Amino acid sequence: MPDEPISSAKLVSVPEWHRQLLDRTAANELIWHYCSWKGLRGIIEKEVLWASNARYLNDSREIVQSGILIEPYLTDTKHKALRERMREIVSPHLVSEPLSVFVVSFSKAFDSLGQWRGYSGPGPSFSIGFKRLELKQIASNRNFRLMDCAYDEDDIRNAVQETLGNVDAARAASHVIKDGQQRLVSPGAGANYMHGQFIEAQILAAQIKHYAFRDEKEVRLIGQRVESSSMVSPLDGKAFERGSMIVPYVEVPIRSDTQTPPLPIDTILVGPTVHPELTISVTKQLVGFLNGNISDARRRIKVEYTLIPYRNW
Repeated sequence: MPDEPISSAKLVSVPEWHRQLLDRTAANELIWHYCSWKGLRGIIEKEVLWASNARYLNDSREIVQSGILIEPYLTDTKHKALRERMREIVSPHLVSEPLSVFVVSFSKAFDSLGQWRGYSGPGPSFSIGFKRLELKQIASNRNFRLMDCAYDEDDIRNAVQETLGNVDAARAASHVIKDGQQRLVSPGAGANYMHGQFIEAQILAAQIKHYAFRDEKEVRLIGQRVESSSMVSPLDGKAFERGSMIVPYVEVPIRSDTQTPPLPIDTILVGPTVHPELTISVTKQLVGFLNGNISDARRRIKVEYTLIPYRNW
């Protein structure tokens, strides 16, 4: 099992705000998205998250590895079709084809040295503390699910069982008993059901990670575009450059018209930088327009600086 979250009670000589964020993270209230200044500014100003196509994750073998880990749990003959869909996803003949699902990565690791090392580039880096429940509610309206990654045997088994439950429920909804026989509720119900199985298989594959990555404590926002269908290109004109890859992505709106502030963000943590005061100042300016009309200080987006003594310059 991954290491248990660190309690603030085990720490000494840390500010109260840091203790509170650590405890709220351990209580699963907050999850953290580590990013660059460009990423932070895009999220705040455009009010969207970029979800990368699941085939283009950092480790190109990840989806294939997921299929290997999942298949032992798909033994029931009634789920033969789902097993076949999973084999299609991890097939060497399709490994270069974009999938229909997209992923945004978060972490349950607050102010983590490993995360700063992984995401700190030549410029300032940031960790955005999202309110998990609010983000989950907003994302569900966009056809996305917020899911903890499964690393060990028990978690993988539970993830598979949840997917099988979704598949069984979809099958029940697409069929009706008529004249003592099970029939489709409509001519197109069969195709919709099969397409739904393919999407469920992709979502499951994107949720599973190898045990070696357990320290990342990753949480993923996984889903498909509302307009997604076999007639819509997975690329649809949006892609960004990352290292040696061109990565297709979709935008996931995260603005809420019923919450204050309208974005489900609690705190922005500035990462290690040679100019902490200047970086904090410009970050506060960035979120200033969101905080301007909020009278309750507890609801304002806070800006803090990492306590990790790590030099990346």
